[in-house]
Amino acid sequence: MCGNLYFVGTKDSATHLLDTGEGLLLFDTGYPNMQDFLPESITKLGFDPKEIRYIFHTHGHFDHFGATRRLKEISGASTCISGIDACLLRAKPEMALCHYMPDISMEIPEEVLHPDRELEDGEILTIGKTRVHCILTPGHTPGAMSYEISVQENDQEYTALLCAGVGFNTLNIDFIKETGLNWREDFERSLTIWKGMKPDIFLGNHTPQSKTLERKAEGKSFVDREAWPSYIAEIDHNFHEMIRVEG
Repeated sequence: MCGNLYFVGTKDSATHLLDTGEGLLLFDTGYPNMQDFLPESITKLGFDPKEIRYIFHTHGHFDHFGATRRLKEISGASTCISGIDACLLRAKPEMALCHYMPDISMEIPEEVLHPDRELEDGEILTIGKTRVHCILTPGHTPGAMSYEISVQENDQEYTALLCAGVGFNTLNIDFIKETGLNWREDFERSLTIWKGMKPDIFLGNHTPQSKTLERKAEGKSFVDREAWPSYIAEIDHNFHEMIRVEG
């Protein structure tokens, strides 16, 4: 993708790998059926999955931590998620939304993520030559975490933004009625935070969000300071349109 940042995911589920010079970082692990794919994808790039030091998760849904257990077994990596989502998964493991994909085997609560490290808003982790800034941006889940990541290419440093969940499946009226959980005001506050960010590189936690495969196929640079403002403006519009329609 850019310098020491690599895409190792699938056409739907985005997983990103970063070489810090002192071990590897992995961001989200996708669906449970990616547990063999991800180590193979990492190996094809010339890296050893055993050298993964940290696995960061944007939020506590099964399609973002599904292959984590296997990768932790391989590497011994420290698994990380916001403390808020960690508490939610302990109290309500069904909030991992595994029932959305009944054909994927994931027992509850045994297979639900049990993180080694619970991240706090504003926390900055420095690993080798890389900084990871953890920014709480709730709404899709109450503890959804976005990450600002320093990326090195030659002598240039860029800031990549990995956006936490922006899906409306946990914000629509059906979900609110079914669960009694309403995180719309949280999402409104997160929109304000996101609109103030100016990353060099936009990373979606689902591949189509940042058009990763299209950019690669067309040979476009992933350094694009207009990609994020354009995307979050679209999300903002669609969110408020959903509220207008649903009432």
